[in-house]
Formats: sequence, C-alpha cells, structure tokens
Amino acid sequence: MGSDMEFIAQPAASLEEGRVYELLALVQSGIVTFPEHILPLVLFSPSLISALRSVFNDLKVIALIPAKPNSSTADPSLAQYGTTAEVYEYSGSEPGLRLKTRVKQRFKVIATWIDEYENLMARVKILPEKSLSPMQPWLSSKLIHQRTSLIERAVLENSWTSYRNSLDTKVSPLAGWVLQQFDCHSLAARVRLQIKKLMAIDDSSMELVPTEPHSLSFWAANNLLMDDEGRLKLLEEDNIIYRLRTVLELISKRHVFSCCVCSVPIADHTDVILICSQGTSLFFNNPRTAQVRKVMTFRQVQNIRVVSRPSVEFSWFPGYAWSPGECSSCRNHLGWYITSAATKQMKPRNFWVLCSESLQTETISKSSDVNVKLF
Repeated sequence: MGSDMEFIAQPAASLEEGRVYELLALVQSGIVTFPEHILPLVLFSPSLISALRSVFNDLKVIALIPAKPNSSTADPSLAQYGTTAEVYEYSGSEPGLRLKTRVKQRFKVIATWIDEYENLMARVKILPEKSLSPMQPWLSSKLIHQRTSLIERAVLENSWTSYRNSLDTKVSPLAGWVLQQFDCHSLAARVRLQIKKLMAIDDSSMELVPTEPHSLSFWAANNLLMDDEGRLKLLEEDNIIYRLRTVLELISKRHVFSCCVCSVPIADHTDVILICSQGTSLFFNNPRTAQVRKVMTFRQVQNIRVVSRPSVEFSWFPGYAWSPGECSSCRNHLGWYITSAATKQMKPRNFWVLCSESLQTETISKSSDVNVKLF
C-alpha cells in the first residue's frame, strides 16, 4: 500500500467478550473476514476519513459487517454477525486515506444506524471463543496435566503422532477414536495434514500454517473454498470444535477451478501455492477505486495468457512485477502473473494471483465424482 505508511504507536486492546460496544462500521460486499487476517482499505469519503481519525485516538477498532449474499449493492442487507478490525497502520497522503487493519474478534450486530455525518454506526456484542470439549468432564486433573504436556511436546516437535497415539491410553478412559472426534488439538493436527495433502505443500511452507487450534480454525476458514453463506455460518459459531470439524469435512474434497464466463479449465487444487502466513486467499485493494479484491495464489495455471509487459507500479508484492492475465478462450480478466525483478533473487521466482470472483470453483465428490458448484 506504499512505503509512506505510519504505524499507530499503541496497539488496540482486545474488547471484552460479552460486552456491547458502539463502533464505526464499514459494509463489506462479497467479503466475509475472520480473525487474524489482514485487510487493506482505501477510503475517500471526507466524513468517513474524519471519523476514522477519531478512531485512531480512541479504541483503534472498527466494525466490519458483511452484506448478505445476493443483496443489492446500492442498498445491501446486512448480516447479523461480523468482525472487529484493529487499525494499525495508515497513510493520509493522496489519494484518500489508506489503512492496514488486522481482523480481531467476532461480534453479533445488535443495531445499526446512520449518524449525523452520514456514517454507519453499529452497536455490537463481542462473542466468546469456546474450546470446551464434550469430553472434558471425563478428564481428571492428572489426565489434563498429562494431556497438556503432550500438547506442548507436539507443538515443539511439530509432530502429533505421539499425541494421537496417547489418546487411547494416557489422557482419557474413553476410546481414542471417540476422543479424536471432539479433541481440538487432534482435530487441528488432522486439518493440517489434509491441508498439506490437498495443496501439495512442502514442509518449509507448512511452517506458515498455524498449529494452535483457534488460529488454525480461523486461518482455514479464511482460505477454505466455500460460498459466503457457508462462511457466515462459520462466523456465527462460537465453538472451535465445530469450526474444525466443518473445516475438516470441506477440506477433504478435491477442488477444480475454471473461468466463470466460459468454464474453460484453469487450475486444480494442487496448483495452489502458499506464499505467506496469511494463506492462499488474500485481500488487496485498488488504490484508485478502493475496491477490495479477494484473490488466490497459484504456482501454475492453464488457458491464461499474459496481455502486457510487467509493471512494478502499485505492486501488491514488494520485489515483484505484475502483468494482467486473461482467459485464452473468452478474454475474461482472471488475474495477474507475478514475476520477480531481474535483480532480485526472490522465492518463488514467479506465481499467479487470480481473482476469486473470476473463477468458478467446483468440488468433486470422491465417492460419486459429481460436481457441486460453490460459486
């Protein structure tokens, strides 16, 4: 977003769970965000910019409310759940006010209204993050201590084999296969294993994938291939175990990508590449129009042609240049080919960034090979 960004000196504190707050709100059409993701924003409205400057000196937090799927762009219907976002970096130089925000906590919308300056305000209740397992009543304090030690060892060694094997004998009188269905750490380990298999990610890239169950559930929700209605249902869910079980069910399916206009094949799920800790699905915006785009990163694609020479202007990836790419069949704009500068030794040397809205995504059932369209 430029090299002239300024950090906000004192980071925002987490808001108290269960408490109601009144926050400046932004409506997000076609975007559902989850905690721990980075969302860049560009604002042009003078009244909104003025209100945000007041936010810098107060809670440093704004409310992000998704528009309901298929609602009117001019007068969107708002979802009942959303997320707070901490403003941690900004630039007031023209054009507009550029922000970097970090999504922090989930909330339920109590009420919304337009203030005297024509800005959207929201009264929201901060939601809790529950991790209590249904199996917890069967665990003694000694077994809980043993379980904690095994978890710490598994995280340190980044290996969950010993922990899963121990579930049968050391931490619960229940059968291990039962406990694994409701143990958040065991579920998190299974999700990570499926992510590695699904995306053909190597060991070094897997270090970018969170191991802590809460963080992993949000990371996977941000990167899972599902429609906005499904994302909103996950956003409503307080219990981490439900989120991880839902993620595990979705992530075990094969995905293929095609042009949303002519349906020509573009890529397979094994072509997805992980280039940063945010995941394979990222948010960027156009500095001229303020439009936020959700994109995915791929190591290779088919049926896309590059239509201009590389440019480094407004590059989303420092050290890389970009070239627009269009469908070789119907000329629909699909995304950009990203290449490292000749003087830079970047890894990867090149990759593709494709717009989620330009892709048609299908899941293929392993049992029946029947395609189910998500977008």
